[in-house]
Amino acid sequence: MQNQPLTGITIAVSRPVDQAQALCEAIIHLGGRAVLFPLLAIAPLPDYHVFEQQLAELETTDWAIFISSNAVNNAMPRVLKHYGNIPDNLKFAAIGHQTAKELAHYGVRNVLTPHTRFDSETLLALPEMHDVANMKIAIFRGVGGRELMAETLTARGANVYFAESYQRINPQTDANLLAELWKKGELQAIIVTSSEAMRYLLDLAGTSEWLHHVVICVNHARIAELPLQLGLKVLVADAPSDEAMLKTISNSYLDDSFSQKAICTQYGSEFKLPNQFEKVGIALNTLGQLPINALRHPAENDNCGWYIWGGEIFSQDPDFFQPLHVKHLSEHCPKIIPFLALAPGWRVLLAPNQIDVWYEKTLLDL
Repeated sequence: MQNQPLTGITIAVSRPVDQAQALCEAIIHLGGRAVLFPLLAIAPLPDYHVFEQQLAELETTDWAIFISSNAVNNAMPRVLKHYGNIPDNLKFAAIGHQTAKELAHYGVRNVLTPHTRFDSETLLALPEMHDVANMKIAIFRGVGGRELMAETLTARGANVYFAESYQRINPQTDANLLAELWKKGELQAIIVTSSEAMRYLLDLAGTSEWLHHVVICVNHARIAELPLQLGLKVLVADAPSDEAMLKTISNSYLDDSFSQKAICTQYGSEFKLPNQFEKVGIALNTLGQLPINALRHPAENDNCGWYIWGGEIFSQDPDFFQPLHVKHLSEHCPKIIPFLALAPGWRVLLAPNQIDVWYEKTLLDL
């Protein structure tokens, strides 16, 4: 249990199908449930005539920069078919280590890569990418994409051209699967690892309520910009790896999750852990009194369903409860935290030398 911090958490993975397996397996290994919801599919170009013409320029090109693993796998077979081997004059750069590994499969050993974050900005910061005046540089990528790399290298005096070897399409026509999962309490997070996939997600979801109640985890601050502008719940991993993203998601839930799982098992409740962005109703003015009481209704809007108060008296005053984010409970009522994963319908009473936990079906009737 201690090694499965994602137990009770369902995560939608938006990567292309052939690139999502390792991440889905990692989620399952950590106790979570992975739902494949690809927002990008990699497709060949309808016509490679222009690309084949660009290959002929590699004999006079100084640098070949590969933006992604997809660029490698869709371009390098054609490069090798055209030349029979890798042109001796060509130096290689890649946006990250995974892209460099893919290049190694085609016999490319010396690849310039960033050492910290894996993005255009970090690659452009390397000394080799500053001294490019009068050099010819090919950027291998899919159709479209950011212009920053080309614009920056051109400003530094390089002659830059794009070699586009594939296209990206959105295989989804709606987000109904995600909406239905959320309605059933079975969707807590979505992982999005490209700005293009993020745009597709936001277009599909529109103003849907469910999108405001799940966590979107990204591996780069740039991808977070648009959803943050829309007021959505976004977590940015501190590194681009799958491991970092999953750690970020698990940390967004309460650190006490092991004891919470044990309590759910002890009392026979489903594990329904709210995330740090959700709210509880709490009677702050009563928290110095005993016992501590808590009950959970079904979630509504951004409230996870928990209502917490101290003392023997439950007031019907509409101002009795105040909204509080789950992440602040450690400051105001830490004793209730181990019980937060109990599902709607459960009640808790805490007093000195007394812990009572029981189920009341009527709590499900709002």
